[in-house]
Amino acid sequence: MSDSSNKNYNKFFGSTNPFSKTDSEFIENHLNFAFGDIFLYLKIDDKTIIMFWLGCLIASGGLREYKRVVNVALKTAYRQMR
Repeated sequence: MSDSSNKNYNKFFGSTNPFSKTDSEFIENHLNFAFGDIFLYLKIDDKTIIMFWLGCLIASGGLREYKRVVNVALKTAYRQMR
């Protein structure tokens, strides 16, 4: 994973992805895109990024990951309010 995508991933999730052990090549490509390229080119704030992720997860039926991102959203909102 690139340095920038690793930094952005850890900012939200703070740990490694549980799927990195089962499909490491896919996860590396996905995380480099989702946490590297998107942050680099779109220049959008954390709230908008999280809303985008939640919308994608609803559309794709990713309930387990949706719950994980909701928890991240709540923690991020709390950090920003302090």
